[in-house]
Amino acid sequence: MGIIGAIGYIFVGVFNIDRGGPNGIYHYLFAVVLFGGFIISISTFSLYILIYKIKFPKIYAIFGLIVPFLSVIMWRITEILLFEWIAFFSILGFLMPFQSKRIIQKLLTLTKGG
Repeated sequence: MGIIGAIGYIFVGVFNIDRGGPNGIYHYLFAVVLFGGFIISISTFSLYILIYKIKFPKIYAIFGLIVPFLSVIMWRITEILLFEWIAFFSILGFLMPFQSKRIIQKLLTLTKGG
């Protein structure tokens, strides 16, 4: 899920603000990769939830379409690092419950089969 975003996430950690190169260019480059990759992934899953009959609340899909995108826009407009963190946590707010449900379903199928 969001392999491009995950690669960006790794390199944002490697090239943090302190070691981000001249004027933080490496950090911002990989931040764009991180947010771009995850937003494309989240948008795809949100549209999938809205279009098909998935057992996820529709408000969850609407959150996935609106909140991460708007928080990244606010970060780019204002250049305040707080909005970078808000964007990151809004992405996590979408991905964590989705992954948790998949993990729980796999555990339930393992316990029923064994």
